[in-house]
Amino acid sequence: MANRLFPARNWPAEGEVDLRPPISAFGRYDLLEKLADRADHELFVARSDGFEGLFRLAALLRLKAARCADVMLVSRFIEEARLAVRLEHPGILSVDDFGRVGGVYYIAFELIDGVTLAELSRNLAVRGLRLDARAAAHIALKVALALDAAHRTRGTDGEPIGIAHGDLCASNVLVARDGRIKVRGFAAPSLFRHQGGPLAAGLAGLALAAPELLGVDPQHGGSEPSPGTDVWSAGAMLHELLTGRPLFHGETPTELAAAVRGVPIAPPSAWSPGLPAALDALVDEALVRDPAERVADAGTWARGLEAFLATQGYGDDELRATLLALDEDEAGADTLVRPPTRVTRKGRAPAPVELGATPTEAIGAALTAQLARDPGVWGLVRLAERRYGEGGIDDVAAMCRTAAVLFASRGLLAHALCAYDGARRVLPEPEVGDDLRRLAELAGGDLALRQRELRRVGGLALQQALRAQTDGDLAKGGALATPFLSALPPDAFVSLALAGRVVRIPPGAAVLREGEPGDSLFAVGEGRLVVTCTPSRVDSDHADVEEGGFEERTDPGGKARVSPVVVSSGLRAELDRELNDDPHTFDIVDPRQTRVFLSALGAGDLFGEFSFLTGRPRSASVEAVTACRLFEIGRRAVGGALDEIPALRDALEAFYKERVLEWMLAKNEVFSLLEPAARRALLSQCGLYDIPAKKVVVREGELHDAMYFIKKGEVEVTHDDAGVQVFINKLGPGEFFGEIAALEGGPRRASVRAVTDLEVFRIARTDLQPILEAAPEVKERLQRAMRTRSHELSRRVAEQRRVLGAT
Repeated sequence: MANRLFPARNWPAEGEVDLRPPISAFGRYDLLEKLADRADHELFVARSDGFEGLFRLAALLRLKAARCADVMLVSRFIEEARLAVRLEHPGILSVDDFGRVGGVYYIAFELIDGVTLAELSRNLAVRGLRLDARAAAHIALKVALALDAAHRTRGTDGEPIGIAHGDLCASNVLVARDGRIKVRGFAAPSLFRHQGGPLAAGLAGLALAAPELLGVDPQHGGSEPSPGTDVWSAGAMLHELLTGRPLFHGETPTELAAAVRGVPIAPPSAWSPGLPAALDALVDEALVRDPAERVADAGTWARGLEAFLATQGYGDDELRATLLALDEDEAGADTLVRPPTRVTRKGRAPAPVELGATPTEAIGAALTAQLARDPGVWGLVRLAERRYGEGGIDDVAAMCRTAAVLFASRGLLAHALCAYDGARRVLPEPEVGDDLRRLAELAGGDLALRQRELRRVGGLALQQALRAQTDGDLAKGGALATPFLSALPPDAFVSLALAGRVVRIPPGAAVLREGEPGDSLFAVGEGRLVVTCTPSRVDSDHADVEEGGFEERTDPGGKARVSPVVVSSGLRAELDRELNDDPHTFDIVDPRQTRVFLSALGAGDLFGEFSFLTGRPRSASVEAVTACRLFEIGRRAVGGALDEIPALRDALEAFYKERVLEWMLAKNEVFSLLEPAARRALLSQCGLYDIPAKKVVVREGELHDAMYFIKKGEVEVTHDDAGVQVFINKLGPGEFFGEIAALEGGPRRASVRAVTDLEVFRIARTDLQPILEAAPEVKERLQRAMRTRSHELSRRVAEQRRVLGAT
C-alpha cells in the first residue's frame, strides 16, 4: 500500500454535522477526539453545542490545568488569541472562539482536514518525491498573501497593529486535502521578548530565522520579528521546498546562527537544475541579508509570484489536482470510515419562514434572510434592532422576548438580560417586571414552562423559524449556570435587572482602565474581552483581588461576615456621570502598549465585582476584542437593595469568596492541578476569616486539623524546641499552612502567628480529604510540600541547636 499524503480522518463531509457521542464535555463544547497531548496543552476535535446557532467542528487547543498557574504563559496564550481574532483572510487559520472554562484556557480554531507543509514534505520524501516547482511557488504565494494581510491589519483607531508572525516555517503552514493553504501561529512581536529570543523559543526550523533576529548572541536574539523577517522566512521556506534540503547547516545553535549570518546562499537551481530563472530571482530577493535591500514587503513579493504562476497557467485548481494525484492509497478512498452524521443548514437550501397569523407575520422574509447570514438566537435579536429603527414595535417585543426566554431556559441569564433590552424599551414597566421574574424562574431548565412562556410572548412561531434555519438544538434542556445571577431568587434578580442597563462596546475599546475609579459590575451577554495589567503588578497581588478592601468580622457563631467599604462621595459623583442617559464613550486601547494579559472573558462571565463591592479604583484593565453586549450594574443604581434584599447581598458575598479563592488556587503550584469541578467543591467548603495582627492562628500541640490559605497579610511559623522558639518560615498571600495536620491528623507541629492583619480561607480536614482522594496527583504534590516543610523544620531546629551549643 502506498503512503498517503493525508491521513484518513473520521470527520464528516462539508454540509454534515458529526453526531458521535463525546468523550467529555468542556463548557459549550463536546470533545470528540484527541489529536495531540503535549506538556503544555491538549488538542481536540470539538463540536459546539449548537444552542446559539450552528453546530460547528473546531480544533480546540486547551492549556493543561497545571500550566494555567503560569501567569506569563497564560498572558502569551491570551495575547495570541486576541490578535488572531482580528485577522480575517482566507489564508490565515481563523480563531472562532477563545476563553476559559473553570479556570482552564482554550482557543478554538477552524478545523482543517489536512497536514502541515512539513508533514506533507516528509510524506513525499519517504516516496522519493518532492513538490513540483509550480506547486511550491503556489503555496509560497498563498503564504505571502496571508502575511501581507496580517502585516496590513489596522486597529479600530486606523493605526497598524504591528503584527508579524515571527515563527514562519513549514510546521506553521497547513495544506488542506482540498488544496486550501492556511498559515497558523500568528503572534505579536512583543511575545518573543518573553521567550528569550528566536533560537531559544523552540522554533521549528531554526534556519528560517532572519539574520537580524539572531544578533551577535544567538541565545538572546537581535531585533524583534517584523514584516521583513517574515518575508525572509517565506523565502527560506520556498528555497527548501524547491531544493528538498535545509538552507543552512550547523551542529550547534551557534554554528547555525553563524551560517544564517554569513554563509553564501546558492540559488535553488544550483541544487535543482532546470528550475526557471524567475524562481531563482524571487527566492533571491526575499533572502537578502540586509533588511533595507530585501524585497519591500510580502505584498510585493506575492505579486512577483503571481506573475510567475500566470506564465505557467498554474492556480488553485492545478494545486488541488496535484495533491489529489499524489494522495494515493491502494485500498481506495472507501477505506475512510465516516461517523454518523446528518445534513446541516449549510448542506440544504434555506426554507422560507412561515410565521402564520402572528404579530410577526410581516417579517417572515426578513427573518429568513437574517438567519441565513446570521444563524442563531442573536440573529433574531439583531433583526429586532433593525425593526426598532423601522418602527415595528410589536415585532421588536416578540423577537426580544423570544430570544430572552430561549436563553433563560438554558440558565444563560446574562445573555437573556442583554437580549431582552429591546423589549424593555417598548413595553410598560409592570410588564417588564413580570417578564424579568419569569426569566429568573425559567433558569431551572423546565422545558414545559419555556413552551408556555413562548406561547405567552408570541414566540412559538419564531422558535420554529430558528429551528428550521439553524442547526442548534433549541429543545435542549438542562440549565447552565451564570455566576452570581443564577444564585439570585426571583425577587432579587428582578431588583438587580431593573437597576442595570445594557451597554454596547466596539472592538478594541477599553471598558475598564487600571487605576481609574468606578464601581460598576458587568455581565457579558455577547462578545469576547481580555483582562490586562501593567507588568509591575504581575508578581504582586492580583488585580482587584488582593486590594479587596473588605472589613471582615466573625459573628458569635463563628461565621465569617463581609462588609463592603462605603463608597466615597467622589466615586459616587463619578458614578453619577457614568449612569446618566448619555451613551457611553470608550477609549480605544493602544495595542502596542506593554502589558500582561491576565484573563479572557466571554458570554456569561462577570467582571468588576471587587470595585463594585469596595469602591476602590480598578486595578486591571478590560478591553473588548470583539463587539460586545454587557449588562452593567452600578452600585449607586442598586442603592439600598443590598441592605433591603439579604439574598442579593449573600449572593454577592458568596461570589466574591469564590472568585478570590479560585484565583488563589489557580496560582498555587499544588491546587492548580485540581480539575475545575474539584476546585469548585473545595471553594464551596472554605470559610473566609479576618484575624488581627499578633494573634496565634495555629498553636503547636493543639489537635485542630484545618488547613488555611492566606488571602492577605503575612504569618510567621515557629517551633518550640525545649522552650526556645525557633523561626521556621514566613508565608504570604497565595500560600497555605496547616497541611500536615490536615493530611495526617494529630497535634500541630508548629505555631503560626499573624504578623499583620490577616485574611484567610479555612477548610476542615473532613472536607479536604474526599477532594484529595479523588485527585491523587494533587495529594502527592501536597505530601511532597509537607515533606519539604518537615525537612525545613528539622534543619532549622538543628541549626538553632548548633548555634546555641557553640555559644
